[in-house]
Amino acid sequence: MWFAGVVGPGGPSVGGFQVKLGLASLGLCALLIGCAHEETRDDFGREIDNQDITIRELTARNNELVDRLRLLETELETLRAENASLRRGGSAMDRISELDANLRRLQEELGRRANVSGDDFTVRQTGEGVVFEIADTVLFASGKATLTDGGRDVLRRVAERVASLPNHIRVDGHSDTDPVVVHRNEYPLGNLELSGKRALNVAHFLANGAGLDASRVSFQGFGEYRPVADNDSRESKARNRRVEILIQNR
Repeated sequence: MWFAGVVGPGGPSVGGFQVKLGLASLGLCALLIGCAHEETRDDFGREIDNQDITIRELTARNNELVDRLRLLETELETLRAENASLRRGGSAMDRISELDANLRRLQEELGRRANVSGDDFTVRQTGEGVVFEIADTVLFASGKATLTDGGRDVLRRVAERVASLPNHIRVDGHSDTDPVVVHRNEYPLGNLELSGKRALNVAHFLANGAGLDASRVSFQGFGEYRPVADNDSRESKARNRRVEILIQNR
């Protein structure tokens, strides 16, 4: 049996009720769909927040790794510099050893050619340059500043070895602490004057008797003020009475 109805003054008909029910259903569906969309937006927001936290953590970790890499690169450069320095140091030590060997050979050769013992004639390297150290007895008579014939021969041998060098040459005279007594009239100022006069005569002979350029030669007298040994024995005093010929570093 089918019922049909119309809207009349007494209220809605059955058909009108169906229309309203349909509209309510549509509204409910829209509400449910809206809620579902709202939950989806919330989930998506939380996911974005989580990803943002992850990105910040990864960025911080990456910065730490970059800083560590820079530190390691700095340490590597330091190690490379130290290694290069060690290599240069090794080469320098080799050159020093070679120089020492050459100086020993030169000392032996000059000593042999000049007929001078190793104790009276030495060659050594210093911070200022190469030094030829000659005992006073090789060059002078006791208490005198005049060169002996043997002393001139020794100086000629030295000049032969340094003539080709462009370096400046300085002659230093030294004495012990014993006062000048026998030749006091010749050297009234004592050891300072005696050592200076000996250095002057050596420098003069190197320039005028051994062929060295006079503009390259100078002299100094130090008296007893730069000893190489204590003046408490005959042997130590003999070591202090000396002439040093310095081939200065350029």
